Amino acid sequence: MLLGDSAQAWNESTIHNDLSVKIEVNASTLSVDATGTLGVLAARKGLYVIDLESPYQPSRTLHHQTKWDVTVVKCNPHVPYKGVVASTSNHNTLLWNIDHSSSVNGFPGILASHQPQMATLRAHTRPVSDVAWSPSEPTILATCSADTKTHLWDIRTPQKPVQTLCAFTTSATQVEWNKLDPTTLATAHDGEVRVWDTRSCDKPTAIITAHMQKIYGLDWSPNNMHELVTCSEDKQIKFWDVTQPRVCQGCLVTGAPVWRARYTPFGDGLVTTSHRQDNIIRLWSLNHESNQIEPKLVHDFVGHRDLVKGFVWRSHEHTFQLISWSKNQELRMWRMDRAHLEACGLTTSKTLMTTEPEVRSRSEASHPVFKFDLASLKSDFVINTLPDISVSFQWNPQNILSLVDDEIEEESANVLDNTKEKEADTTTTTKTPDVGQDLKAENAIPYPFYGGARFSGPNVLVMFNSKGVNAADKMTSNGKSTQLPRSYVGTVKFSDGIVGLNGIA
Repeated sequence: MLLGDSAQAWNESTIHNDLSVKIEVNASTLSVDATGTLGVLAARKGLYVIDLESPYQPSRTLHHQTKWDVTVVKCNPHVPYKGVVASTSNHNTLLWNIDHSSSVNGFPGILASHQPQMATLRAHTRPVSDVAWSPSEPTILATCSADTKTHLWDIRTPQKPVQTLCAFTTSATQVEWNKLDPTTLATAHDGEVRVWDTRSCDKPTAIITAHMQKIYGLDWSPNNMHELVTCSEDKQIKFWDVTQPRVCQGCLVTGAPVWRARYTPFGDGLVTTSHRQDNIIRLWSLNHESNQIEPKLVHDFVGHRDLVKGFVWRSHEHTFQLISWSKNQELRMWRMDRAHLEACGLTTSKTLMTTEPEVRSRSEASHPVFKFDLASLKSDFVINTLPDISVSFQWNPQNILSLVDDEIEEESANVLDNTKEKEADTTTTTKTPDVGQDLKAENAIPYPFYGGARFSGPNVLVMFNSKGVNAADKMTSNGKSTQLPRSYVGTVKFSDGIVGLNGIA
């Protein structure tokens, strides 16, 4: 891709916008691929792949009929494996290639498959509750289950797991890899967290009695290799240092059970959602300067009208967007403003000045571009009720069409005199104006007195003359006239010139 094309695509990306899309899919979970361009919704009937740059287009479906709810779907976070996706199906974990038109380069076996479903991982004896891709090894996947076990898989050899971690007594409900230490992962068991070292997996290296009720989510800090966060049915969010498993490093008490608590990919922040009672996504900043971690509310993302079932991040350089999915089948895309980033400790003054597009570019990116055939206006033009006087336009930051008031008043006076003379004529015969006869004179009028302007689709401003339109709409013995009104032609030519000067497409 050329540099200019890349810059244009960046300016027009949906990552700069807040969007809401209704997708009629009974999906229970959401993920985003490593490039941030594809969203994946998982349901009983299969995976639904959404182009996040064209989210209003129909999704692509990878079919897999099952009676089991899909509890988890996770895209591989490594760009060379961006098409590889793992989803749960009762006791099993399914491996997909959502980019199945091409194989995953460099590896034989299932990764060279051109089929959408590449393999099934079978080892658990109870339903799989969570999966997690290794942040350092692109072919390593962890799965945990109600059978108390956590299996580690190399997807190049999917026949059996390469390693097993066993809690023996309680179900494993969550699994998460350490973002900074490739040999460490944590699992949740009811209200308890166990920390494992894959180099010696016979027993956990630390056990944290975190909550008195079930843990719904856990996550490792991207800034501190020993810090993790847990959230629970007990309405609390807690921070832990795994080197001091008996000491809570901070606690946030909420008004509802907390479904998810995850660190932000920028600065030092946290995003949380409730398990019930409200549909708000909350952004927090974390203060590590004192002995206790102190969360401070930065922003409430309000808009979902039903329970938020999941959220994920997409990013490009220093631009971030939160993607969320709710129970009422609504996909929302929330752009992180500069104030959000700075409140969470990310310095943006230099980076965003060079990478962030202008407001106008961001607003245009949220709408498709419509192209109109002017020839169709000859017969399909709809007459609108117009004001008695034209409306003057002023310059604004979006570069909307500017007209000079003095020229309008001067030319409008001439048009008004001509109009009164024509109204005095009692002739009943209506003659369609000749386009070529007065085209030169019409072009000299910047905006006729009996005229108007209407937005017709995003970024399209149509200007027209009411007398010209009325004349063209007059019925003849052969039916409706197909001759384009003289004033409409002149105005279109004039507007085209202004469009070119002011950059309105």
